[in-house]
Amino acid sequence: MVNQYGADYLKKAGIKTAYFIIPTEKMTLRRMTPISTEGPNFETQLKAKGLVPKEIKNNEYRVGLLPVGVEMLTQAGHKVFIEKNAGIGSGVKDEDFRQAGAAILHSAAQVYNKAQLIVKIKEPLPQEYHFLKEGQLVFTFFHFAASRPLTKAMLNKKIIAFAYETLQLETGELPCL
Repeated sequence: MVNQYGADYLKKAGIKTAYFIIPTEKMTLRRMTPISTEGPNFETQLKAKGLVPKEIKNNEYRVGLLPVGVEMLTQAGHKVFIEKNAGIGSGVKDEDFRQAGAAILHSAAQVYNKAQLIVKIKEPLPQEYHFLKEGQLVFTFFHFAASRPLTKAMLNKKIIAFAYETLQLETGELPCL
């Protein structure tokens, strides 16, 4: 659920609908929930397109979403696109993603073009900035404090950034760190 502060922020920012991945207490993915600031919840009407691009940062082999996450999202009616070989460094084959319900796309450009939600491990690199579009939700470790150019680029792109390192439970715990 988005608390009142969150809803007020969305309204002030002019965002009419935003998609959130709502974790359970144990931080397992439950569902992606659209939140409307102008009326009833449109969860059954709106479905997001999420993507997992292949990480391009040197020596980064992890993948942003495993097949079980793909399966959960697709069962909830969402479309998931995975860039070809995105999971190879983590031992996850394209066929594993396909069996879980994802569509495999051959280029980063194709993947970013189709997505409303982007799930990564590492921050976008300069060669990925041009793929990002205003209003896209990007979940990743951004580390904004360490990179002014990254921060400026994301502000200029007007993405909605969810930095894993800042996600906090009501108890104050930082579950992604």
